[in-house]
Amino acid sequence: MTTTIFHDTFDHDANTDLNGTTPDTVGTSWSEDEKTGIRYMELQSSGRLWPNSNEASDRTCCVCVPAPTNNEYDGIMSYNLKGTAADDAEAILGRRTATNNYYIAVIYGTNASPDVVLGKNVSGTFTDLATANVSPASTDVWTLQIRNAAKKIFEGAVERCSSTDDVITANGEIGIGYGNFRNSTDDMTTAHRLTEFKFTEEEASGALIPIVYHHRQRNF
Repeated sequence: MTTTIFHDTFDHDANTDLNGTTPDTVGTSWSEDEKTGIRYMELQSSGRLWPNSNEASDRTCCVCVPAPTNNEYDGIMSYNLKGTAADDAEAILGRRTATNNYYIAVIYGTNASPDVVLGKNVSGTFTDLATANVSPASTDVWTLQIRNAAKKIFEGAVERCSSTDDVITANGEIGIGYGNFRNSTDDMTTAHRLTEFKFTEEEASGALIPIVYHHRQRNF
């Protein structure tokens, strides 16, 4: 059985720091877990989220409160706008026990190769577990699916990356981020704009095809 633990469509006051805000559907709050520079994730009008300005070679991450109660769950994010720069990245992070320990789905601009990366960071050492080139689109819905037997990235209902790695087993935290989680030269950009994030939890080992939620397209 799948339970929605956290769901935010970012319908909040414009020009508001995401840190400390309450999700508009389900959940308690967002908590800023990491910020290596001066930029942060900012809520905009019409339910959109992006960094409050571009910033090179830095990153920021906000995690969901409450945290997962087990270690099998999905993080699902929807876009309104997708940039092209090869070093601009945003991410879904799971089983995050520290700023240098987590699984991650990194989605790059469409000029990158690869432009989708499933990876892990273990005690500060980043490893690519699987990669793909799919030219991410502005209306995409991306899922990082974490199960004991498999870590997967889906674009909609289509599996793009998979790994059986299970070295990080703690529940950890789940969240979203922008910037240089994978490469030190990756950047935060306002060109990648999110409209929704959902975190669902499995009560037991679940099916490996995610529920695909309707994409909330924002026009601006």
